[in-house]
Amino acid sequence: MSNADFILTEPLPGRNAFEVLRKQLREYILNGKAVPGELFLSDHELVRRTGLSRNTVRKSLDLLVREGLLERRQGTGTFVGPRIVNPAARLGTGKGRSDDGDMGSAPAARDGAAAVGPVEGLVRLALLLGYPAGPRWSWYSFEVIQGLEQSAVAERLSIDLLGCGLGIEHVRRRLEQIRPDVLACLSPHQEWAMLVAEAKAMGIPVLLTGSRLAGMGIPTIREDGVGGAKLAVQRLVGLGHQRIAFIQDMVPAPWAFERYRGYVEAMTEAGLDPDEDLCLWINQEERKTDDGRLARFLRRRRPTAVVVGSASLLRVLTLAVVEVGLMIPGDLSVIVFDQAAREASWFPGQTVTTVALPLEATGRLLAQQAREAAAGQLPQKTSILPCTLLDGTTDGPVPA
Repeated sequence: MSNADFILTEPLPGRNAFEVLRKQLREYILNGKAVPGELFLSDHELVRRTGLSRNTVRKSLDLLVREGLLERRQGTGTFVGPRIVNPAARLGTGKGRSDDGDMGSAPAARDGAAAVGPVEGLVRLALLLGYPAGPRWSWYSFEVIQGLEQSAVAERLSIDLLGCGLGIEHVRRRLEQIRPDVLACLSPHQEWAMLVAEAKAMGIPVLLTGSRLAGMGIPTIREDGVGGAKLAVQRLVGLGHQRIAFIQDMVPAPWAFERYRGYVEAMTEAGLDPDEDLCLWINQEERKTDDGRLARFLRRRRPTAVVVGSASLLRVLTLAVVEVGLMIPGDLSVIVFDQAAREASWFPGQTVTTVALPLEATGRLLAQQAREAAAGQLPQKTSILPCTLLDGTTDGPVPA
């Protein structure tokens, strides 16, 4: 057995000794000093060498088994598992990631053991979905995952789904259990920020989509909200509209203000006054109760067109249009952000003209960046992808 040369590289503390032992054993395996399939150090031998209790030793080994670095065989012992011994060699980069997250040269695995069996070259990507309190991820995450799937074979990704409304503590345990090569968070809610920080502390590279956690300095892929709003305004100006309103969710998120900024810039560029009286911010409570504020806004301001900054406002807009007695698009042209606008028939017989987020493109780029991150090549801090305008029937010429 070639594991006889394992020695402790640092003293074991009185508390959390199992984690320090796990880290040292993990480095020993990943540095190519243990060959996949060979018999590993027994519990008894590790107890003798470390002076730890059998329970502590088993806890360390169990964590390595969950990672796939070791495997237990009933009646025969513990063996080096089939997972990649040298993460640099599997990626063909000459770089590897240590357990504390530092990037550097990794020693070559010996005896041709750098990559093994069906997992050769595979990057294990954990995908964090939705909100901590519930599975609110449907249309956004679905399309991003479609893009990921389109590139998964070429980039050699395996994907674990985390979140799905099961709460932060559940995700924390899962992350500790699977120890992925990369963690990607799809438009993460602010409540995920602590978990993202913990993943970074574990040495796991983190990638984000959307703009909710933009202040954390983590590589992020997001849509060009400014450009998307300009597309909508330019379409409406081309149809002859001048009284173009903008309504938006009152949420503390960069995307909301970027879309507003795009509206203001496009109106200015068209020589039109971006009148504050034509802008309406609607809070969550108003969306729920429908207090008639939007109907009053439409009556008083009399816009001929409206850019809706979020599909979440479509319900309250539909109610207001019915209350005021407007026809779409005869009396009011409507262009809405987000593909969710096309999932339901908000206006009977109509297809909503939509500013579509680049979600599949986001997924494809995320797949590429996941492989780069696993190889120690962190991408640029922010990648901004353009939105597109999907034709519908809810916009038309200015009323005569």
